[in-house]
Amino acid sequence: MTLVEFEEDEMLARLAEAIVRRVGFRRVDVAPKVAACLAQLPPTERFGYAGRLMMAAPNDPVWLDFVERTLVHETYFFRHPAQLELLRDQVLPELDAQRRLAGRSALVVWNAGCSTGEETWTLALLAGDADEGSAVPLSILATDLSEPALVKARGGIYDRLHGLDSFRAIPPWAIGHFRNRDASAWRVPDGLRRSVSFLRHNLLDPPPLAGADLIVCRNTLIYFDEPANRSVQNNLAAALRPGGVLVLGAADTLRISCGFESIASHRATAYRKTTGS
Repeated sequence: MTLVEFEEDEMLARLAEAIVRRVGFRRVDVAPKVAACLAQLPPTERFGYAGRLMMAAPNDPVWLDFVERTLVHETYFFRHPAQLELLRDQVLPELDAQRRLAGRSALVVWNAGCSTGEETWTLALLAGDADEGSAVPLSILATDLSEPALVKARGGIYDRLHGLDSFRAIPPWAIGHFRNRDASAWRVPDGLRRSVSFLRHNLLDPPPLAGADLIVCRNTLIYFDEPANRSVQNNLAAALRPGGVLVLGAADTLRISCGFESIASHRATAYRKTTGS
């Protein structure tokens, strides 16, 4: 190995480590993306680019553009219907009964890792189906690390394409939400927009809210290494009120079982924060 090759390998390793430390992603997933990013630059520019990244603040546009190249924006409407049915049929009605008893106007929901917004708008649509047709009022804060993804989410316009688009797996019971719309695109109804806001947020940072009734963080932690996964789950737990409910992805494991109890159907599980935990 030449000195230049060694230095380039060291540069790649340091950038991958920066992503792991700042964002929490697994090194094995990040390293090939970092290498692909550097390969797009002329060799004479790579060391200068890497040096700027290593010194960049978390909100530096160059750093954010670099991180954007490592992100996965895979999402679609009504993903994992069994979890959504558990929310619709049990979790949301129970939380709404608690809300009414407390005299509050809406349930506070954090959708952590919302990507381009399909999951967020799914939650808003789902609340209208809860409790046998009685709408559950939600105030949803949806967050993601990617500002380009959030721009798409805020816009709320989703093209109808063939293949793996946002509408690829709508369960039969949810199809009615998407009928009688523009044939080429679906636009979020104005009535849903008033209850939803979007914010750029790093899940390793302190939570952007407190006292949430429901936190949904699905299909995001699968990309995190173990220390970051635990750190994020602690942040999620801290943002949840006692009695509130946490929903993780179907492939996720709850790392902080102390202080939570399971809410299970035959195909899905959510977690209730126990009183006083």
